[in-house]
Amino acid sequence: MAIASVSLVVTAVGGSRLLGLGDVALVWANTVSMALRGLYAGWFVQRYCASRGHPNMMKWRALLPSLGVMVTFAAAAVCTRWSEAAYAGVRLSVMAQKGHIVVGGVCLVACLLSWCVSFLYRWIATVF
Repeated sequence: MAIASVSLVVTAVGGSRLLGLGDVALVWANTVSMALRGLYAGWFVQRYCASRGHPNMMKWRALLPSLGVMVTFAAAAVCTRWSEAAYAGVRLSVMAQKGHIVVGGVCLVACLLSWCVSFLYRWIATVF
């Protein structure tokens, strides 16, 4: 866990000063730190379950969303980046940025729907 904390500081300072990312470096630092903490937690749970006689209790493949959900997330990321670039020169107000807000909202709804459909499909497959 100390590695995750050190990575937070190193990534934030390195991204801010060396790469000139400014405040964005803090977001990336949090992302890296959270990913490391998640990996550690998964490793810990897997080791704990194995020590209790259930080595296959946690399967890494089961933690990942379906391919359709990941494709939807990737498409949403591309769309929001495109929208961000399209609205780069527009003044920062809700009314001026309403198109960008709508694109983000549509992408959010698409991501949530794809996840819900995938979840229901998996649940129905396990029940029936």
